[in-house]
This record gives sequence, structure tokens and C-alpha cells, in this order.
Amino acid sequence: MGQLASGVPEEYRSATAVGMLLAITVGLVTRPDEPLQFDRETHQRLLHFGPLRWSLVNGGLLGLGITSRVGYWLWYVVPVGTWGVGSWWAGGAIWGLYGFGRLAATGVLAGTLANGLVSESQLSRSLLETRRALARPVARFTAIIVGVQLMAAGL
Repeated sequence: MGQLASGVPEEYRSATAVGMLLAITVGLVTRPDEPLQFDRETHQRLLHFGPLRWSLVNGGLLGLGITSRVGYWLWYVVPVGTWGVGSWWAGGAIWGLYGFGRLAATGVLAGTLANGLVSESQLSRSLLETRRALARPVARFTAIIVGVQLMAAGL
């Protein structure tokens, strides 16, 4: 996205980034606990495929999943940031840091399950409770980041 944005004049890129940040701000104010997303589910019968095959089939059916299962408003700041910087390497660094954070969290969860420290149902319940508890603080953090970005843009 940063590479794509590098071909757009800075004034237009900045204006669209500010517009997107303002839209995120409206969302944060009106729906702090529930980011805009498309709720798409794959059929439960796929679960019998096992973890690897299920994840491949599930990923294929959901597509890119850009707007499905968005846990926090912060996710929307990532593509806006890559668009705003207008550089392939800075955009790649933003996406890479985001991806690394998700990978690290997934590794911790997988290790927890693999070592039998918790059952899948216990982990699912715990993750749902954690998600509910973190929704508002993450929304506030996102609002701060958006505010800083808007101030940097001169608004």
C-alpha cells in the first residue's frame, strides 16, 4: 500500500489519510467496542478437517479477510498509516510490526495449547473475556494515535 501511495501526490495522499482518520474517529466515538466489519463464518462441518487443513480451507473461503473479524479499531490505523507514509519500506515496516505482533501472540497461544496448560474451551472463554476487557482501552489508545496523526497533519 505504501508503494501504491508513493505515486499519489502528497497533498492528495494526506487529504485521503486525514479523511480516513476522521472516519475512524467517528467510529471510535459511535461504536468504541465494535469496529465496522463483515461477520462471515465458515461452516462448522469444516472443523473435522483438522487444524492445518481447516485453516487453509477457512482462509480460502474468507478471502483476504481485510474487514472480517476486526477485533479493534487499531487495525484500521495500520493501512491508513501505510497509505500516509507513501513509502514501500516504511509501509512494509508498519505491516511487518503489526504482523509480528500477531505472530507472537499466536505463538504464545499455540504453545499454551500444545503444552496442555489449558484446554481449547478454557482458552476460548479466556480470550473472549480478555477481548471484552480490552475493547475500550484499545479504542482509547487508537483515539490517541489518530489524534496524534491528525495533529501531525495540521488539523
